[in-house]
Amino acid sequence: MAGPPRTTVRPGPATRSEPTPPAHADRPSGRSQLPGPVAPRPPGPRWQICLPPWRGAGTLEGMERPAETLSHGPARLRRWRVSDAEVVYRVVSDCLDHLRPWMPWVEGYDRASADQFMALCEHDWDAGVAYHYAILSGGAVAGSCGLMRRAGPDGMEIGYWLHPAYTGRGLATAASAALVEQAFALPRVDQVVIVHDLANTASSGIPRRLGFDQVDRRARPQPDSPGEAGVDLVWRLTREQAARLAGEGAWPPG
Repeated sequence: MAGPPRTTVRPGPATRSEPTPPAHADRPSGRSQLPGPVAPRPPGPRWQICLPPWRGAGTLEGMERPAETLSHGPARLRRWRVSDAEVVYRVVSDCLDHLRPWMPWVEGYDRASADQFMALCEHDWDAGVAYHYAILSGGAVAGSCGLMRRAGPDGMEIGYWLHPAYTGRGLATAASAALVEQAFALPRVDQVVIVHDLANTASSGIPRRLGFDQVDRRARPQPDSPGEAGVDLVWRLTREQAARLAGEGAWPPG
């Protein structure tokens, strides 16, 4: 996966959006969570986007936080819990070389980092500032993703990352689509963004497939990770665009 200072999804997303912390980790996205580098194939059959009915000025009555479990295409998402620290530690430890080019938090990653990330997930969810999920495939944890309130007062950012054994299956695209639907079900959210480094070309396919437009290109003083170019690409999908795509039966675009 446009928002505040660039962050990472720690065991959370990889867009430049997630794995496990130090602070926020949702990147290879997007910056994200979830987040590192992912290159899923375009999905086969088209999925239907289910945008809930809006009330008043685009709010969904009674919906202040996203659901704790989500499903879209081949992806199943489940809210991260403190009890998942050992699981996320094993998954991240098994793919450090895969995440290292894109995730600054990989250096020095240990079990304490996993505990810190899980505590952050609980805190952020309760505070309503970020919602981090495990991405599941066949019941196994395949990666992490998240929705973060760091794209201005009316926006959210998506981040994601996947274990390399699960790339190429459309999981990151499906997970991101589920997060888009949830974001627009929340009150006062009118745009969703994904941010990733220019060199992370695999991540650009996800926002493209989901109908996002590239709206900005921002140079940073220096790259945060060894594989990066130090230039952020910002992609955006508005509520209006999503509703139009849904009305045309074109979600996500092929």
